[in-house]
Amino acid sequence: MEQTRSLRQQTYQIATEYLVQNFFNIGKPTNEKNETNSEWAKTTPSRFDHIRNSFIVLSLRKNLSISSKTVSKGGKPLVYHNHGSTVSSKPVQNFFTNIWPNGFISNFKRIGKKFRPLPNLVVVIVNDNTKRFAIETELLRTKVNSFFVTNTNNGYAGLYNIFGNNDSPRSANLLNDLLVRSLSVGFLQETSRVKVKRRFPRLGSNQRPRT
Repeated sequence: MEQTRSLRQQTYQIATEYLVQNFFNIGKPTNEKNETNSEWAKTTPSRFDHIRNSFIVLSLRKNLSISSKTVSKGGKPLVYHNHGSTVSSKPVQNFFTNIWPNGFISNFKRIGKKFRPLPNLVVVIVNDNTKRFAIETELLRTKVNSFFVTNTNNGYAGLYNIFGNNDSPRSANLLNDLLVRSLSVGFLQETSRVKVKRRFPRLGSNQRPRT
């Protein structure tokens, strides 16, 4: 249990300097700005908009907590990113992919459950609006909850949005690192609930097992 507490504390300590160093607060050029994002996207003297750190931290904490709880309850998340490095951290490496399984989720019922479990939470880290729309449509069709990392040029998508840079390898690696910690906490919580079942009932002073 101490290991779980320690890891949880590390997971949600998000310093704004860490976000800045990894360009997570850097948006897209001002002329590409989606007007629905004016609350959390701010114009700067440079030609790039920035994302307000306070909004980034709040959205990250909320979504990391939900991701962790999903795994702790036996859920199967899927994190899709097309910029970051391959995640090799055990035991959560199978939750990450840099190749979107086109058609797999929407055709899951036809394919059958014998291939792999259908994820019940998907995190999408991709900037291309056409790709985002196609993935969101697929997830809505199958009623799978989703988080989308939303940049200043994107519209809102999915059930929840993480405000941040989704078009940089460094930013993707930062979020993957945070998700690895969050999902690891959930995995530890799930495994800590597993209890060894006794083969026989506990016997009292005058009880004998049935034959």
